[in-house]
Amino acid sequence: MAATNSVTKIFAGFSFLLSCLTGLVILVSACSYDGLAIEGKDCAANHPCPPGFLCVETPLSLTEKSGSCYREDLAPSCPAASFCGLDNKWVEVCIDGHSSEIETICQGEEVCNPDTALCAKSCESDPDCNADLHVCDLATGLCRPYPSCTGNSCPAGSMCVKDTVCVPVSGDTATIVTGTPGLDCFLLPPPSPPDDPPTCDLTGRVYLFPSSGSEQTVGLKIVLRPAGDTQTETTTTLIEQDPNYTCGGQPCGLYRLNSVATNQTYDIEIQAGTGDLGKTVVSTVRAGIVVRADKCNGGSQSLSLAVMSEDNFETYTEVVFSPFDPQRGLAIGWVGDCGNAQGSDRQALANVMVDFAIGPVAPGRIYYFAEDELILRPDTNLSDTTHKGYFAAAGIPATRNMIGFTAYRGGPRALGAVSFTAKPGAVVIAKLPLPADQLP
Repeated sequence: MAATNSVTKIFAGFSFLLSCLTGLVILVSACSYDGLAIEGKDCAANHPCPPGFLCVETPLSLTEKSGSCYREDLAPSCPAASFCGLDNKWVEVCIDGHSSEIETICQGEEVCNPDTALCAKSCESDPDCNADLHVCDLATGLCRPYPSCTGNSCPAGSMCVKDTVCVPVSGDTATIVTGTPGLDCFLLPPPSPPDDPPTCDLTGRVYLFPSSGSEQTVGLKIVLRPAGDTQTETTTTLIEQDPNYTCGGQPCGLYRLNSVATNQTYDIEIQAGTGDLGKTVVSTVRAGIVVRADKCNGGSQSLSLAVMSEDNFETYTEVVFSPFDPQRGLAIGWVGDCGNAQGSDRQALANVMVDFAIGPVAPGRIYYFAEDELILRPDTNLSDTTHKGYFAAAGIPATRNMIGFTAYRGGPRALGAVSFTAKPGAVVIAKLPLPADQLP
């Protein structure tokens, strides 16, 4: 095949040359083999390409570069303003939209982190990274900066939430389906909880997200962890059959975590696996669960949990990834107003925007869900929530992170935030919390 291609190219070149010599092409100066003899030719600052061609140079070391000629309209662009160079040994900076030069050579055991275009050391957990300023990506094993912001440091049209994440504010007023949304509760600080009781049982239903009416979660393992800790297992249990109910003709899943210390924040993980009825799920974490002593009634607090099936995980990630990057995760959640005086009967808020302290890695992105659908249908053309109240982000790094929420109602409002730690190939479910359910 290689020989055939070579003969074909030689014949084509000979034919072209012959046509020039026989006058079929009038101007001899146009006989340039259509740029074939120039395209890809070596070039440098002192050996430039001819007019109509651009010399694109990339560094081989601090002192060496490799340059090639390209037609101006076909010259490759830099992947970003800054990016990792050869074997992630250094950081390159784009100098003209096409060529690049070395900005920083990584020293010692550090390598260039492709997500951040910064030299980074390897890590296994946040303490390896000077944890107040950096976090460890559990998938890549590389440190990366953790952002911070102040009230006036965010770009125009954004506001700083929890001194961490700059979140854009929707240009449309926040609304609910019926009536006027209650948002004043988000202006109030969380009240201080009492000390008693010191422990509380957590119990509730476990359903598939989104609920299919046939829950099939019995037999899956639940792990209670301190918030942000992906290693410690404070308490574990298995999802059991609820003896009093069925869901869609199948046994409802019920869990109970006994004697959980109050006035602390937890993450609850439902581990990946296959339930007793054969439904396979991915690891799903409900982030930022606060067990307040004053929310413990009769020794227990009720909290429903959701777990995502493999099928739905693919549905919500393939919106932006094909195939999905197994080093990254999915975040999905819901935004509601203050509800009534008891904090119940919350309605979904439309025109709310979310953003992440560490955003999704390209081609990952944040997206929202279409209005007036019986199912949760992603719509990547939306820029804020509809009256469904749902949002998602595919491609989030496996790091400690924060989701911030903003809305416009008489002015820009920061509604709150949820801190979480993502795991590779897993799901984080986060609901905008009411201040009364948080700790001061």
